Amino acid sequence: MLIRTGKVDEGLTDFLALVNAPKPPQRLAPGSDTVARIEAKNRLVEAQLTEWKALAQSTDFKV
Repeated sequence: MLIRTGKVDEGLTDFLALVNAPKPPQRLAPGSDTVARIEAKNRLVEAQLTEWKALAQSTDFKV
């Protein structure tokens, strides 16, 4: 997204491409800093899930 850099016309082109995409994303993470934070959060969640997976799955209701 180029709006923050002052290139509004190019940013609008980006938004139109997003809106007209056949399968647009449910959420947009504008900027490499945002992408990096989301990736870090996902790594943290994955690590916690791995650590507690056995306990979490042990709570399944057995039919």
